[in-house]
Amino acid sequence: QMGGWYRKEIKSLADIKGMKMRSLDRLTTDWINRLGMTPVQMTNLEILQALGSGMLDGVPTSAGTAVMISPVLSAAAIVVAAARAAVPTRAM
Repeated sequence: QMGGWYRKEIKSLADIKGMKMRSLDRLTTDWINRLGMTPVQMTNLEILQALGSGMLDGVPTSAGTAVMISPVLSAAAIVVAAARAAVPTRAM
């Protein structure tokens, strides 16, 4: 499915509640939490085994892709935009 790979078909936001989703970074962890999923951090080498064992229910392709492309997760765009606004930027 767009926005990531999931162990089950996602048809609505209700379908993702409680899912264990691989977290890539602080921003990804934030939107995973805000959508009611559980973030799980692991290395790339651990993902396949974790999906097979049920330790993970999904893997996002990226935070940006999950929000901008996936019709199911597009409702989270406001949440992610707010999270980005809350992250201080560095002066160059």
